[in-house]
Amino acid sequence: MKKKVVLLTQADFWTRSYGLAARVFELVRFLAPRFDLSIALLGNLTENDLRMMREMRLDFNLYVLGESVPVQLSQQAQAQRLLENFRHYFNESSPPATYIVVKTEYSFMLEGVPANGKTMLDTNDLISARTKSIQQHNAPVHFPLTEAEELEIFHRYDSVVCIQPVEYAWVCARLGAEKTILAQHPIAAKRTILRKTVASIGIVASRWHANVDGLNWFIERVWPHFQGRNLTLDVYGMVCQELSRREIPGMQMHGFMEYIDACYAHIDIAINPVRYGAGLKIKSVEAMAWGLPLVASVQGASGLEELAGQAFLLARDEREFIAAIESMLQNIELRRSIGRAACAYVAEHLSAERCFGELAKHIVA
Repeated sequence: MKKKVVLLTQADFWTRSYGLAARVFELVRFLAPRFDLSIALLGNLTENDLRMMREMRLDFNLYVLGESVPVQLSQQAQAQRLLENFRHYFNESSPPATYIVVKTEYSFMLEGVPANGKTMLDTNDLISARTKSIQQHNAPVHFPLTEAEELEIFHRYDSVVCIQPVEYAWVCARLGAEKTILAQHPIAAKRTILRKTVASIGIVASRWHANVDGLNWFIERVWPHFQGRNLTLDVYGMVCQELSRREIPGMQMHGFMEYIDACYAHIDIAINPVRYGAGLKIKSVEAMAWGLPLVASVQGASGLEELAGQAFLLARDEREFIAAIESMLQNIELRRSIGRAACAYVAEHLSAERCFGELAKHIVA
């Protein structure tokens, strides 16, 4: 008999339209065939959402907890209603299960987990590190935590999952190896054939304010150097809704694309200019999986630092960003070698079994 797993998430994972959604999509795709999986969705669904979910062709039970939660309620009242809905489906009469909470922000759901349940937190990033990084750029912090506050939350779980090695080492040093799991983001290597002539510099990004900030910085400080050439800055994703609607020469905003592969198939050089945050930048990993030459900022390379100069080019400031893109434009062999190294790394290190294998062992144990 398969072990029971309950995944608690607010992410519209079926869209794969931003980092967290892509992360949960891969988690669902890994867990569904191996366990008796239930998903407790802390949100709502449209008919189109249901259609996209059916297209996943995976077997899991779905409980839509946010269906009867009015958005005009206070956050505290919404949390209480979600807990009530959760307890309706999962309570002390439920069989033992492993309850995986996705993102530390939703740890209030632990109050509803039955006593016979085992608990696991998939952090996605360290909020205390994210808080520090955001504050350094005077940007809004929606869920600030200190290191002490975050560790207090971690101690409430049976195990804590980290998405990248640096954050894993930090948590492991404080919780111990028996409670800490490294589960990087899995993705299939897709290896595209690079075109000889670069026509598109591009990015796929969500509307998170760090993406908006980084892209605005790139548009103002880096893109002017490349305007007037036969190049397009192609921007995909919900980030387009947050950008200024002023005309930027050479830039095209495509908005949300239902099938993300079409975005990467069009891009010749990928960029990730994000300036603050924490965790792993999944948009960087996605570009690498396609074998695209990538130029990333220090924060855009978070969790991938040891690959700089081999699987992508690191740019610490506008001068380095311009120089890195310029070198790629002039040297197709550089683009090819970086693309090959990126794709090889993904194929060797980021398979679903390699990324989530340890997590599965903790569930079975």
